[in-house]
Amino acid sequence: MTDPFHQEQKQEQVEHSHIENEEHDHPLSMEEFDYGSHKSECLEPPNSPPTKTSMGAKFLDWWDSWKRDLYSVWWSLNRKLSRMYRWICSFHRTRPLLSTHYAEEESNSFKQDEVYTVVKDINSGDDLVLNITKPVDPLILRSNIPPVHRKHLPPKLSLVATPGTVPLHSVVVLEDWINPLLSQKTQLMLQSELCNSDSFDCPGYICVFSYEEKNPLRDSNAHSTSLIQISRVSDLKRHLHDHSSRCRYHRSLLEIFPCPSKSSKPCQVSFKVERLIHKELEETFNWLPGIHCEACGLLHENWLKISSNDWDEIRGSILRWIEYSRVIYS
Repeated sequence: MTDPFHQEQKQEQVEHSHIENEEHDHPLSMEEFDYGSHKSECLEPPNSPPTKTSMGAKFLDWWDSWKRDLYSVWWSLNRKLSRMYRWICSFHRTRPLLSTHYAEEESNSFKQDEVYTVVKDINSGDDLVLNITKPVDPLILRSNIPPVHRKHLPPKLSLVATPGTVPLHSVVVLEDWINPLLSQKTQLMLQSELCNSDSFDCPGYICVFSYEEKNPLRDSNAHSTSLIQISRVSDLKRHLHDHSSRCRYHRSLLEIFPCPSKSSKPCQVSFKVERLIHKELEETFNWLPGIHCEACGLLHENWLKISSNDWDEIRGSILRWIEYSRVIYS
């Protein structure tokens, strides 16, 4: 007698072998096999009603894809609008909160493209508000310019010639220091020199020396012209006694800028000031090429041949650039 449990197990094995043989005889292709339906059949309970595979399911799939696209568009627009809102709000944060009445007065008094500065009157001590974009009243200039520098400073910056009269907001136009009577080429050269930031510069003095030949030849123009040298000096004591006695030129000191007194300080950018002076004087005067002295064996450079009436103009140019270094770099 056979056990009923063993009979049922044998019957299941026979049925399973018949199913495998049928699948082997009729294999399903990739096109005939529907993964979605097979997955849904496996996941759905055995007694669930059949799903709709008609136009309703296609419409739901189409609607889901459109919902995803619309959400992505809305999300990107929302980010851009929020960034624009923050950018607009940043301008309102930086602007001061002013009343309408004060804002109207400020807009009427301070127009665009106008720069104002506050200086002190030397005589009365009162504060003066000046529009430096327009020409300054000559009466104010005459009453405020110090007598020593009145001749050598540009009109717009002549008010800052004494300590304590520098504008509050450091409004300084570099082009105003340039002589407007110079050619455009020289003005551009000076502007480029003013805008250059030197990596190395040191304090010093601008010294002007006069040279006369010890045994001059007879010349009718010898007394009307003279040779001068404009150079920067860092050590005055060493440079003043550095001239060789064997040289065929006798050297004498004309003037030192600024005056080396106890109260005055040396020029803070002496190399820059020397270049500015040389470039400005190069247009009006001819710099002599290097003169090789056979007596002392040295090469004399930066020599200028001038007449007796040219010294005032040269001195004014030197004073202006010395004052520029004091105002800008002091």
